[in-house]
Amino acid sequence: MLTARPCLVRALLRHARRLHWAKALKKKCPKDHALQHFDDFYGEVYGATWPSIRIALLSPHKYVAVVNSLLVKSDETLGKLRQMGALNLGSLYERAQRAVYSAESEGTKLDMMKSDEVPEEETLDESTFDDVSRILHPNQVSSGQGGNPLLSGSMSDN
Repeated sequence: MLTARPCLVRALLRHARRLHWAKALKKKCPKDHALQHFDDFYGEVYGATWPSIRIALLSPHKYVAVVNSLLVKSDETLGKLRQMGALNLGSLYERAQRAVYSAESEGTKLDMMKSDEVPEEETLDESTFDDVSRILHPNQVSSGQGGNPLLSGSMSDN
């Protein structure tokens, strides 16, 4: 009959109760080190706005397409983007600037509309599309003919 050695049993029990030092310490990955550095340095630079900047840097990426307006097919490409539900940031920026300018010229305070207060009679122009998540990602396959000209290497295949 096999018997266990008493010193071996004590050693196993001693190590079974204690948490190993490698498990007890929180492991820091390179991302944690970079965030610590950014918090230390840029927290002082940006002050109170740093937490919102940090959240923006850590949030998922948004895809952007820049259309060359000098191309012959730029209107066609803009039309395809509108059909896919892309947002035209340029027109939104211009509209916001006009609203700020008109509010300043009238001497009134500019209040932002809530999402349920947005008027529904707006026409479908390039500034009403707001779902940029419907733009094809590089690993997705286009359902249209010839693929997406924004994701291909050149515009010659269209």
